[in-house]
Amino acid sequence: MPSTTPIPHPFDPLSREEIEATISIVKKAHGNDLLFNEPRKADMTAWLANPEKAPRPSRIADAVAIGPDGKVYDGLINLQTRSIVSWEVLDGLQPIITIEELQLVEHIVRKDPKVIEQCKISGIAEEDMDKVYCDPWTIGYDERYGSKVRLQQALMYYRPNKEIISIDIPKIRRPLSKAPAVNYHPEGVEKQGGFRKDLKTINITQPEGVSFKMTGRQIEWQNWKFHIGFNYREGIVLNNITFNDKGTERPIFYRLSLVEMVVP
Repeated sequence: MPSTTPIPHPFDPLSREEIEATISIVKKAHGNDLLFNEPRKADMTAWLANPEKAPRPSRIADAVAIGPDGKVYDGLINLQTRSIVSWEVLDGLQPIITIEELQLVEHIVRKDPKVIEQCKISGIAEEDMDKVYCDPWTIGYDERYGSKVRLQQALMYYRPNKEIISIDIPKIRRPLSKAPAVNYHPEGVEKQGGFRKDLKTINITQPEGVSFKMTGRQIEWQNWKFHIGFNYREGIVLNNITFNDKGTERPIFYRLSLVEMVVP
């Protein structure tokens, strides 16, 4: 029987099923990172201009894998044909550090004889290595080792115990407030007399439905039309933004994204 699953739009991010299929195809490698590889702009614009006749761009996954020998591989996987289009070793390049690698650092340093020896010199007994902690950081680049090995920097410290060393008390001690806590849950509101009853009724209705139309990930609103997607590096991505100018659909932007970095 033919599949009833709708064909993903070429701009759609990889679905869970597509990610699982990609991992299955490259199962001989240790999957580290999976990205959606957007279609080439020339192929995509040709299809957007004439989707009935121009060839539909294939769904391509970009897979970055780390082998047991530490080598880094980059490959393109065609999800329509379920085949590897390209597969190459990356020389001198490293993908992002994973959560699993960050967690592994502390376990490695605690068992390393050289680290244990340095801890002994500092006065930490070998049986107290469970009290040695480290914050793993992505080191980036170190000229001593180059870019062909995966490096992490371990900022180490000794934490024998935890104790309160000071209690700071304000010069003016204020009496404890015993006023009932503000509670916006329905039960709390009811205990305080219930919701307000002096408000007039407000009815907001759209008997003909919403003013926008959404087909898959494509949104049409007033005279605007665009495709909405997401990825882990940029967040929201808007593609193929057009404006209907009195019957003429004018291309405004092919792709828009806003990359932000937040350092707490």
